[in-house]
Amino acid sequence: MWIFTNQGFISAVADFNKQGNLLVRARAKEHLTHLFPDAVVQKTSDADYLYRVSIPQAEVAGVIAEQIQAIDYTNFKKSIPDDEYHAACSGVWHVMYRYQGEVEHGAGHDG
Repeated sequence: MWIFTNQGFISAVADFNKQGNLLVRARAKEHLTHLFPDAVVQKTSDADYLYRVSIPQAEVAGVIAEQIQAIDYTNFKKSIPDDEYHAACSGVWHVMYRYQGEVEHGAGHDG
């Protein structure tokens, strides 16, 4: 699952090495340390996400729920304080906007 907050982007998948945990990955270490300040972040050059941490699924769910409950902005992109991360999120927004047009106009889709 990809999750974007105004402080960072994470990808969460099942941790096959530790049942009940999620492997939470990020492109930038601070995206993990912001959400999980007590976690020991591992760095690996053997995968596409450089930074990762194994965290109990319930803890990840709680942290994400807190992020949702703390939303006080009316425009997500404008709430992003980091310029480089803002540019990356804007790129994702543009790709998904283009995808919306393709879906709406039936380009290669059955719906």
